[in-house]
Amino acid sequence: MKKITFDTISDVLRFAISEEQNAIRYYTQQAQSTTNYEKRTLWEQLATDEIRHKAILSNVREQELLGDKEINLIIDLDQTEIYHSEEVSDLNEVIYEAIKAEEQACKMYLDLANITDNDHIKGVLITIASEEKAHRDSLINDLNIQK
Repeated sequence: MKKITFDTISDVLRFAISEEQNAIRYYTQQAQSTTNYEKRTLWEQLATDEIRHKAILSNVREQELLGDKEINLIIDLDQTEIYHSEEVSDLNEVIYEAIKAEEQACKMYLDLANITDNDHIKGVLITIASEEKAHRDSLINDLNIQK
């Protein structure tokens, strides 16, 4: 299991923005590769949400709204590998991996919210975490419908 340790909030934000971009690319590819209207709509909505998350996080980082205090945050990278794999052919595997990635994103945003003293930014991060959880729930629902 690969882990990465972040020493500053800026490092975490840089990583989160990168992962949001990877998710955008991944979900867009999934949308383009399916002929099923419902699945395409789901993947497109996930990509749209991730675009918004990336914009919010980029704004927070650019305006240094979280500051750059030293931290010690460890993230398990095994759960974000889905966005880096070239091809997963089994649709259920695609969905399972996306569920894991969304769970990891939710945890990361909650961890980040817990280390900031800025109530507004804390609320923004908790909202993004909640949306990542909603993504996970949508994917689980989609998986259950297939069974």
